[in-house]
Amino acid sequence: MRRKDDLVHYRFLRGEYALKNDRNQMSALFYFNDILTSELDENNIYRLLALNGCSQIYAEQGELEKAEHYYSQVLKNIKDVEIDDPLTILHALAILCDAGEFYGERKMYRESNSLLRYAYKIGANYHALFYMTRILLRQGLNDMQQGKKKEITIQHLNDACAFARINRNRITLEHAKKALKQLEN
Repeated sequence: MRRKDDLVHYRFLRGEYALKNDRNQMSALFYFNDILTSELDENNIYRLLALNGCSQIYAEQGELEKAEHYYSQVLKNIKDVEIDDPLTILHALAILCDAGEFYGERKMYRESNSLLRYAYKIGANYHALFYMTRILLRQGLNDMQQGKKKEITIQHLNDACAFARINRNRITLEHAKKALKQLEN
């Protein structure tokens, strides 16, 4: 069983490298589809990572219906993943952030907020701060677009700024500050 896990992990890394470093979407899709055709449980973290990768590729190509098809499978199964080690925590948070941002950008706030709340819970429970900036920024943007209470929105955006400073994430810090300025106007 360990060898199978290692092989799936290797395929995921090849897919991520092809997608993020080589910018070769076709190769990335090959590796992600290879994982999806493996005999894995619905809630296997590598299956969900492969779905996430396919979604990212289709979203980047503007094929939003296909991207949503894959993200809908993520949405159904992500909360059933057994969070039992640091790598799974980071993988789950990456998936939750990507999917939460995808749904938020498409004004599908129920799905986005559900994923972001779950990501926040995992991050807080396991002291995983790296993704908190993205989680809180997207939550603040969702709040703004939904017309939620200003105090809650400001808190999310201020928290995003704080985590961005901790993580030295200047880009997200600027986005959060810009959103805060919009609230002032």
